[in-house]
Amino acid sequence: MFDDALRKLSDLQRRAEALDGNHSVSFTDLFSDEFMLRNTDFATIHAMFEAGGYNVESSADFEAIPDDAWDQFVRSRTRFSDWKDMQTAAGKQWMSRQLGFDEL
Repeated sequence: MFDDALRKLSDLQRRAEALDGNHSVSFTDLFSDEFMLRNTDFATIHAMFEAGGYNVESSADFEAIPDDAWDQFVRSRTRFSDWKDMQTAAGKQWMSRQLGFDEL
């Protein structure tokens, strides 16, 4: 039992070290289908973009979306107050998955 706990702690440390620094995470990875189904009216982040009337195939496409309009859409079709709130929640869930907390 003690060896199992040490192994899990060692694995957690390894995963945490791998997360150190900056990372580029795709919309699909950050906003997993599970996250979207639990927190929005949509099955995927791309379905959400389409429902909002936006074709997002690149970061430039996303950056072209007016912030106020997108925040209003997020507020009306998700459980979040704005895009930043949604990103923060998705980031926390992504980190949790990377650290293996969903496997405990």
